[in-house]
Amino acid sequence: MFKAKAQNDNTIVNLKSKYWKDKRESLKQINRSQGFVCQSCLKKVVLAWAANPKTAPHFRHNPKNIDCDQNDESTEHAKGKELLYEYFAEKYKDIAEEVDIEHQIPQTGQIADVYIKFKNGQEWAIEYQRSNMSLDTLIRRRELYRKANIRDIWIVGENLARIQKDDSVSFKRISQELISNTSFGRNCILSFNPTTMKVGIYRSISKINSRKYRAYMHFYDLENIEFNLIGEPFGYRDVIDFKGINYDFVHSSRLTMPDITLQKSDIPAYKFLAVQEYTGQIDETYINIPNALMKFIPKRCSEIDLEVEIVYSHKDIHKVGQFFPVKVSASRWRSKLNEKKMDRFKETDFTRWWYPISQLYSMATLESRFAWLESAVPFARQRRTLYDKKIIDHLYKPTDKVELIPLLSAVMCILKVQSKDVLVEALDRDFIRKTDEEISNVFIIELMKKVEVICVERFNALGKGRIDLVF
Repeated sequence: MFKAKAQNDNTIVNLKSKYWKDKRESLKQINRSQGFVCQSCLKKVVLAWAANPKTAPHFRHNPKNIDCDQNDESTEHAKGKELLYEYFAEKYKDIAEEVDIEHQIPQTGQIADVYIKFKNGQEWAIEYQRSNMSLDTLIRRRELYRKANIRDIWIVGENLARIQKDDSVSFKRISQELISNTSFGRNCILSFNPTTMKVGIYRSISKINSRKYRAYMHFYDLENIEFNLIGEPFGYRDVIDFKGINYDFVHSSRLTMPDITLQKSDIPAYKFLAVQEYTGQIDETYINIPNALMKFIPKRCSEIDLEVEIVYSHKDIHKVGQFFPVKVSASRWRSKLNEKKMDRFKETDFTRWWYPISQLYSMATLESRFAWLESAVPFARQRRTLYDKKIIDHLYKPTDKVELIPLLSAVMCILKVQSKDVLVEALDRDFIRKTDEEISNVFIIELMKKVEVICVERFNALGKGRIDLVF
């Protein structure tokens, strides 16, 4: 244990506090002169703090007291508790009034492994469990937390959730009792390995037999998980698995608001005020976040990326110009989420007409692009515009396979090039390398980029404005 009372004056000594961390000799003197007692059972404990310690300084019962809740713990439990305390102390230092280790709760007499009292008055107790306890004891402790209005968060050791060779999981009895439903799905539990510092989030746990279970599981570094507003753990995999909110607006587009902070709204019609600081400027936007996204808001309510859909026209005038949240994620997960987006990008089939038509439409309306957001125009309208301008000769479906001759003919129309043989013209312009060019993702994307460069250079030469290409 890391906390004890000085026997004479009842001073609480916390070996993890900044005040005591460099006072080994002073504590050794107290240990010799008056001694320490356990804050739970009030029996004698001794200070274990060697000059060159192999383990973290701690107190231990002398002699052992097997009836005490703070009975001498394993090295793994002490290390896990220490790491969790350091994680929460650092993570919530700006929004917590107190973060404490081995905190005695006056209302219940319990000692929580880690205790957090937030500035808004909310209290959390984090319990790191590595040993079996009786079901009656577990129920009693949880009930005491409930009556004290303290949110209890239970994290089991990896020794209570062992992964088997067949990828099933063996949950010990106490772990089975701690499996619960969350906003992220049914039958979930959280584990922590203090040696590897990996956190396991298990979801959709289903029983095979009395000990073996199947589960959807993912493992994270401790510093790479979040807890939401109600204390539920989640990771970037939960964000990836969530498809987002679909609004089905006809005239809208999506954008990401990075690194925002959510504050409580002072206007009843909105839940939050989204605050974003960019190049020294502060932007503020009132916003409502759907209930389905509330579970993804980190407890700190800061450093959040908010993907939104902005509405350009709607029969309900009040919706025009409003931001409608699609996804919420922690900003520090941006690279992970972008990696996944790139994976999906690689899987996207650009050899269907949905892509060339969107690009050709953008080029065909280039001169008016400052007055019209082509990204918000539905595919059907893009297709009809190109057809009416005789750029394409058919009203292709988005999933129709692109053929070389019709594509090159459309490109020559965009460039206003008249040619009897589009294949020869395309060869001369280095649009293709051979007359039987294979239609692939790379070919389509490179061709559209070449044509875009020509169109933009022509537009800039007109002196009506300037467009800078970003590659």
